[in-house]
Amino acid sequence: MSRRPLDRKEGRLMVARQAAILLYGGFASEYKEAKDIAAENLGIKVMPSNYEVAMELRKYAEEIEGTAFAERLKSMREDALEVMKALSEFTPRLVGSVWRGVLTPRSDIDIEVYTENINAVLLRLESVVSKISRWEEVNLPEQMKLGSLYRIRAKSKRGYDLEIIVKESGTLKKPTRCEIFGDLKKGLSIDELEELLSRDSAELRVPKSRVRIE
Repeated sequence: MSRRPLDRKEGRLMVARQAAILLYGGFASEYKEAKDIAAENLGIKVMPSNYEVAMELRKYAEEIEGTAFAERLKSMREDALEVMKALSEFTPRLVGSVWRGVLTPRSDIDIEVYTENINAVLLRLESVVSKISRWEEVNLPEQMKLGSLYRIRAKSKRGYDLEIIVKESGTLKKPTRCEIFGDLKKGLSIDELEELLSRDSAELRVPKSRVRIE
């Protein structure tokens, strides 16, 4: 008995699920790479949106980790808030996977701050992190830096990896477009993060529109 062919929706879901598993397991680091590998392995030509992959990634992480996933996301957001409060004079924004609520086992806490004074940032950080591992200038062509000046790597008090990007002050009101989801990468301010934690500490922050970024 021949098997009926998959319709496009089923094919997209299968590729999205497989791509999510690859991302969660560390077998791919980018959404496009994960989708390409998944589609080739499955022999399916239709591609899901990055939104669909993100939904499957969140779902898969919750299946694997159970209630520990929501607890981990909450504690990472709480650590982010503590660090952001210490850096409040530099208008910090929580971005990345902790902002989105789509974590893998390798996710870190990504924070952007807006100042040209790297020494002031390092000084404020000392009281709210367990360790500052290193810092470095962002060495990229000007058109790729998007205002980024320095990268600081540290450990939060609970041991989560922190990456803090120090950006030019004038770029605060010029958010870049997210390469994964296509929306503006505004992140969360201190007040917005506090409000989220009080309302739903595990809230998903992925845009509902299925923006295709290939």
